[in-house]
Amino acid sequence: MNQALKQYPDDANLLYTRAMLAEKRNDLAQMEKDLRTIIKREPENAMALNALGYTLSDRTTRYTEARELIEKAHQISPDDPAVLDSLGWVNYRLGNLDAAERYLR
Repeated sequence: MNQALKQYPDDANLLYTRAMLAEKRNDLAQMEKDLRTIIKREPENAMALNALGYTLSDRTTRYTEARELIEKAHQISPDDPAVLDSLGWVNYRLGNLDAAERYLR
């Protein structure tokens, strides 16, 4: 993966794949760095926004930041099931159970 990124450093798909592999290895710092690189280059990349937001809500206590990222992804892709699931999860983590239920139904 790293070799491919040396050849194609601007490839968002490669960065996203490395980010997801890093998350599986519990390397959240690398995952966050890669996803933030994608978001900086492509601010409307709903997949990267959602992935970072979901991971922050699931693996950290940075719930407010997570919600902001997921809400931006939702504005871009309002019908994406993954984004709706993430909205439900982050609202659950924030204690907004009514909102969580709306998104998870």
